[in-house]
Order: sequence, then C-alpha cells, then structure tokens
Amino acid sequence: MQGLRGSCGSKQGDGSSASSSGKATVPSETGDGSLSHSQARQRTVPCLTLYVKLRSEDSPEYERLKLVHMMFPGRERMVIYFDDTKKTVGAKCTIHEALVRELREMLGDENAVVK
Repeated sequence: MQGLRGSCGSKQGDGSSASSSGKATVPSETGDGSLSHSQARQRTVPCLTLYVKLRSEDSPEYERLKLVHMMFPGRERMVIYFDDTKKTVGAKCTIHEALVRELREMLGDENAVVK
C-alpha cells in the first residue's frame, strides 16, 4: 500500500500536484536520473479511496472506527457507507496499511476496501 501515490486535490512538497480529476501528477525522471519538474513530462497516479461499509451509525464498530480514524489524519479520502440507511459520509485520512488491517480485522475484508 505504500509507494508512489499523490494526495488528491493538493500541491505536493516534492513538486507533484493533484487535480480534482482524481489523478495526481508526479514529475518524471530526466535522462540523467534526476527529477526536473519544468522539463520532464508528467505521468498520473490515481488517488486512493478507502471504502468502509458498516451496519449502522449506531453500531459499536462505528464508534471504534471514529477512534481509530483519529490516529491516521491525512488528505486521502475515506467513504463510510451505512447499510441500514444507505447513507454515505466522507472523511479524510492517511490510507496506511495499519489502518486498513485494523478495519479489515474488525469488519471483514469485504467491508474495508482500498481502490
């Protein structure tokens, strides 16, 4: 899960940027192996989203998710879907493998998906 990815909708400190199209741009390497933002062509990296499915807003799993979520602040998207009301809410987080592992252990692999 770790590797090359951009943060959706923000300017990166490494010279890369992201747009509202859901793709982050990352400078390509030049012939000598160095990165040159002004001369290099841009390649796009899709932004990741963490999708979480819960039974209801009143479930103990949602209360735990809120606590775990506070440990992973960030700019990536998390979409929480409540099965009983068909309602979705959005949040920002850092999609870290420890967060995903915790959610999958709590909810099952099919209820915590990164795309």
